[in-house]
Amino acid sequence: MVHFIEAIVTLQNFDALVVEKLNLPVFQYSPAKIIGLPHSLDGLGRWAPDQFLQLAQDLDIKFEIFSDLELDEMAITVDNSITHGIANKLGLKKFALIQTEYHGGGGEQAAMVYIDGNRQLHGTSDKTAIGQITLLKDPINQALQMLGINIADGFCDEFSTVGLDRHRTFDKYFLREND
Repeated sequence: MVHFIEAIVTLQNFDALVVEKLNLPVFQYSPAKIIGLPHSLDGLGRWAPDQFLQLAQDLDIKFEIFSDLELDEMAITVDNSITHGIANKLGLKKFALIQTEYHGGGGEQAAMVYIDGNRQLHGTSDKTAIGQITLLKDPINQALQMLGINIADGFCDEFSTVGLDRHRTFDKYFLREND
């Protein structure tokens, strides 16, 4: 079974109309809000072209696609100008960017935590990662803990507490009409 998730997770409230205008899926199973993002290095291209162009225009981002990715650091594609533009547009001051990539049980995960624009955590479970990434056993749960999320009764970890275990990917929300 595959598991490809990229998302912004926050405890902050934000304007639902802004998220709706950005055409992003939002899920809330606990106090935490999950803003789903398309997965993979070419993930931003999974948005319908008009949807992607509108998003870039709404965020007032001028960039070359993927020019700002840290490709030497495990290709953590969720940490880029689009996701930071979304967080900025929503007024998020404390949030986590999370990424999973599992194939049939094996794989990696990564998480970054930003507080007031400063990266507080940049971790991965990928033992082959290079660059300025911290190797962590469970980076997403550690990131969620940094946000103030604790394991709720009846759940095994922070990941399931916020409801991330209910999803395998968010790509279906970003498919082009012909996909």
